[in-house]
Amino acid sequence: MKITVVGAGISGLTAARICKDAGHDVTVFETKGFIGGACAIDEDNNPRFGAHILHTNNRMVWEFIAKYCSIKKYDHYVIARTDAGEVPVPFNYWSELLIGKKTDEELLNLIFRHYTMRQWGISYDDLPEDTRKRVKVRRGGTDCRYFTDLYQGIPDYKQLFTNLRKDIDVLTGVAGGDWRNNDAELVFYSGCISDFSTDECLQYRTCDFEESKITTHCPVLNNCTSWTNERWTRIHNFRSMGIGSKSMMETPRPCKYGEMRLYPLTVDEKQVNKYNQLMRDLPIHCIPIGRVAKYLYLDMDDAIYSTMILVNSSIK
Repeated sequence: MKITVVGAGISGLTAARICKDAGHDVTVFETKGFIGGACAIDEDNNPRFGAHILHTNNRMVWEFIAKYCSIKKYDHYVIARTDAGEVPVPFNYWSELLIGKKTDEELLNLIFRHYTMRQWGISYDDLPEDTRKRVKVRRGGTDCRYFTDLYQGIPDYKQLFTNLRKDIDVLTGVAGGDWRNNDAELVFYSGCISDFSTDECLQYRTCDFEESKITTHCPVLNNCTSWTNERWTRIHNFRSMGIGSKSMMETPRPCKYGEMRLYPLTVDEKQVNKYNQLMRDLPIHCIPIGRVAKYLYLDMDDAIYSTMILVNSSIK
């Protein structure tokens, strides 16, 4: 079968690899001049769009990625920069030793409310429940790790993308509609589905990234302060993670057309309703995959797993 994959991010390349290994004729179209999507790395092996940790309890996902690259064993730690000082998050025994006991409401004010406004442009109370639950307010015990999944590590993304695209035609820097000329029987689409519409545009958040002028020795420093003159949300210290040489500051903002779509605005019910309407108009041979096309705030393991399931069931 002739198959087109739109987008060469982690979901698109996963779909392409599965289809190719099943004996299909696969071509990947990518509008950016590089592959990897949000997980892309630069020429010095630094992440272009922040660090991406593979953390999962799904053995199938872990073994799929491990088949195509080495995975650096890594436990992730995040420090919150708050008005009361720097503390590990989620709030735990060690956090309490640093700044004393706090009620849940005090922790929401100290760690979550100002960060949420910077990240999403709306208040914490207006966030959907599934988004609020992504990070616990507190955790009992002395475990300071940000994630507690069974499998945790950082894939060698350069090796991963090289092996996922092996023997597959991957066209980069193409125009947005070039894939339509491939006349494929099946399309796995990881772009924004509002691109199918001339008058509808789904909203996303993106981030500006720049080298940090603030020194931090922890892997990630979250900006949870009430200081209104600081718009940045996170500083990624790649050197402390053992994956690069830079420290990168991340500042979220609304995404313009053609920019890297990082976060679907699922916090807006009107946007979700608009997405559902667009889905009803999607051509039957086009199957959305990944965070951007499915308009879901998916972790990487969920994006990979849902892609694996969708692709394998579609090409049988």
